[in-house]
Amino acid sequence: VLTGAADRVSRLALVAAVSTLVSGAVQAIVLAGGPAALPSSGYGRLVLFKLALFAALVGLGAVQRGRSLPQLRRAGHGTHAVAGRALRVTLRAELVLAVAVLAAAGILAGSAPPPGA
Repeated sequence: VLTGAADRVSRLALVAAVSTLVSGAVQAIVLAGGPAALPSSGYGRLVLFKLALFAALVGLGAVQRGRSLPQLRRAGHGTHAVAGRALRVTLRAELVLAVAVLAAAGILAGSAPPPGA
């Protein structure tokens, strides 16, 4: 049951992550004044930091989908605990990164883009 639910959620999360990434990148580039302006302003550096956190979050999702879920599917009786523990560790790391991404988004929401952007 857990594996099937995690599989469905990870597919939905991938679609949501790609949609968020595309719309966020377009908005950040427009607000910052272009891709070249990102590293030269505090606002742009915060956008890049948020992007790095988001990329790490997506990377952990890929680990879940590529390693933890197949390991859980293959686990025989008595070995579910080891596979489940690996899944929980990665889920906790994803939660920490998701909170950090949301915090960066909150800070960005209250920040002004560079002048002239």
